[in-house]
Amino acid sequence: MTDGYPISLINGLRIQGDSIPDTKASRILSALLLKPNEVLDGESLIEAGWYDDRVAGGTEKIRGNRPRMLKYLANAGVESCELKARGGGSYELQIDPGQIDVFDILDRVERAAELQVDGSVVAAARELERIVPLFRSDIKSLGTIKPPADSIWADSVAEVAHLRVRCLQDYFLCVFEETDCELENLLRALSVTD
Repeated sequence: MTDGYPISLINGLRIQGDSIPDTKASRILSALLLKPNEVLDGESLIEAGWYDDRVAGGTEKIRGNRPRMLKYLANAGVESCELKARGGGSYELQIDPGQIDVFDILDRVERAAELQVDGSVVAAARELERIVPLFRSDIKSLGTIKPPADSIWADSVAEVAHLRVRCLQDYFLCVFEETDCELENLLRALSVTD
């Protein structure tokens, strides 16, 4: 989980610093947070909420979890968001993606890549420096969704896990480009090699 963001999805769901328990409602909310301002169909939301317990019941189960999702956001004081029903079990969470750790991190990695291409290696490293500590461990889940490999949500977890690798690689590449040391010495200093 990443601190310092109103909403954190990396390795658990935290809203305003409070851990949200693993419930059907928190899984559905996690899915909606992964796709802010997009309409998600009922089947995708069912897959997120009930991936470990595929029982019949259809999309009306989502509606039953709506009050709890709203309560999570309201109790944490998240402002400027709205959960809209779009029919057929589809929902849209209208929210500023900048409040969500995954999207701010993605923006920073993209800005750093642009700076690096422009030759501003130090500025790129500084952009990444703020988020490198957030990636202390591997990314195994997004919010409270811990999907099996065949889940439609497994790709989202894989994309963010790749973002972690890219961030770390880009950061250390910037450091390496800005120093006069040899790669072997840099890796030794970082305790990557013996």
